Order: sequence, then structure tokens, then C-alpha cells
Amino acid sequence: SNAHPENFFTSEKTFKPIIGMRPFFIYGQAPLRQYLKDSGFDIFEDIFDYSRIDECIGDPNKMLAYAQVAVDAINKIDNPFTEYSKYFGRCQANKNRFRGYVYEQWDKLNNLDLTQYV
Repeated sequence: SNAHPENFFTSEKTFKPIIGMRPFFIYGQAPLRQYLKDSGFDIFEDIFDYSRIDECIGDPNKMLAYAQVAVDAINKIDNPFTEYSKYFGRCQANKNRFRGYVYEQWDKLNNLDLTQYV
């Protein structure tokens, strides 16, 4: 469990659906959702209704609420091909944004001043 709720963790699992051009669900990390939005990514809030999750409630109830949001989104799908077709352009835009994001992160790493740590 994260002792500081304002912190979040990104991994390859965060970016895999973006690179694979799929709508994605962020499970349990509200600050990560905001970070991705602020970074220019579409987080598909019209598919996943995160507003139904009370971020202040205790972990067991909050995790159940996240699961219900995901299940409800899945249950709305009648035809996967039709649904994906509706979101394809947005998925493509996310993938293109990822390319720029990678270079931005690379520039940040290259410009780190580590002299204070050596």
C-alpha cells in the first residue's frame, strides 16, 4: 500500500496499452490518471466513469468501486470491433503522444544535475 496517496508509480504496464493502441483503465491510482492527462494522454474517461470512485474511502471499498467501474465498461460492449473503431483515432493519438513523451523524458534525464549527489 502507498503511504502517500499523492504518489504514483508508472511501469511498462502503464504504457503498454498506449503503445498497443488500446483504451486503458487505471486501477487505483488517481494521481497517475491526472499525470497522464496533464501529459497530454487521453485516459478514456467517457468509457471508464472514475467519478463513481470515492478516493477517500478505505482500500477494500475503493478497490471494489474500481472493479465495478471496469466491469460496467466491459458490460456496455456489444460488438468489440465497433467499439474499438470508435476509439481508434484516440488510441492512435495516444501512441503518437507517447513518442513525444519518451523524448521529453530522455531530455529530462540528460539534463539532470547529479553533482550534488556525487
